[in-house]
Amino acid sequence: MGNTPEILTLADNESDDFGQYCSHDISGYAYGFAFYEASEGNLVYQVYYTDTMGTSRVEPDTNYDVGQYCSLEFSSGVPAISYYDKSHYWLKFAKYNGSTWDVEVVDDGGEDEDAVGRYTSLSYKSSSVPTIAYYNDSDGDPWLAIWNTSTSEWDRDVIPTATQGNFGEFMSHDWIGGTKAGFSFGLRISTPPTSTVYLRFIYYDGENYTDLGSPGGRNTSLVWEDADTCWISHLSLIHI
Repeated sequence: MGNTPEILTLADNESDDFGQYCSHDISGYAYGFAFYEASEGNLVYQVYYTDTMGTSRVEPDTNYDVGQYCSLEFSSGVPAISYYDKSHYWLKFAKYNGSTWDVEVVDDGGEDEDAVGRYTSLSYKSSSVPTIAYYNDSDGDPWLAIWNTSTSEWDRDVIPTATQGNFGEFMSHDWIGGTKAGFSFGLRISTPPTSTVYLRFIYYDGENYTDLGSPGGRNTSLVWEDADTCWISHLSLIHI
């Protein structure tokens, strides 16, 4: 079976209620972890090197409940995190500047102040262009925010799908070559008193999509192997 994997325990002596919505990435010798600390309602970042560890809280000076549905990604060695602000129902993005976190609101729900930003997935189209896929509660659709380097703003739009509504939970997305993206998420179809979640995959080169059409689609994770092959892991449940 090969070597036994090493188990790394994230030590946090301040709280016993932490670790939800965990996301991790690796850059060189840095092992980064982002997760939600429920007892404090904050987003925690921990980084491990060979013999040192660092811990920071992304919004330590606010009383907001932030950090659910977080997604961590390194770009050029710099960690960034997308996450949900539960206090305002906003989608947020934080990037480490070397000493603190620069935080900005990516989507505030517009004039109607709809809830947006659950099931976030952060991926870089290029080293300077982060993109965030997320779920919009108001219309039940998946959305994509792309950083516009010319305007220094986020361009946001719904991800085109064949079926609208109850679509986009359990989101994961990844880019390859800066031109192709894959999106995996769940399509929820309710038949009271239960509902079925179907796994959907959208290949982004305009508006093309492919429906994988089998029960499942919860907690998806997608990664490209090469330009023609991507892998999706997901939890397969008939009824929830």
